[in-house]
Amino acid sequence: MLCDNCNTEMVYFEEGLSCGWTCPKCGNGLVTTNTNDIQLDQQKYIISLTPCPDASIEDYKIVAKIGNISLINAKRIIESGGIITADRATKIKQGYDLLKKSSLAFDITPEFPYRD
Repeated sequence: MLCDNCNTEMVYFEEGLSCGWTCPKCGNGLVTTNTNDIQLDQQKYIISLTPCPDASIEDYKIVAKIGNISLINAKRIIESGGIITADRATKIKQGYDLLKKSSLAFDITPEFPYRD
């Protein structure tokens, strides 16, 4: 795509929820909204844990962060199993990304299509 102002080849970009073309020479640009399926997903998902008696302090911190709860409550959920959080796909994806780095066994229901 050529710039309307200076006829220079424009460069495509994606940044956050925006995408478009920008001219490296004069700065002219064309921008639009860039949404993907996960941002439009209105389904509520639930992250739940399988009981784990030997979790690390890092595991407690991860669960506390995902559930926005205290370390004491995170420890209780880890040891007995249960729901960490229920939320929309974008928040669940953040929790999923943290949990997959941990040693904890977890499940997301209903089936979560945004696993990588």
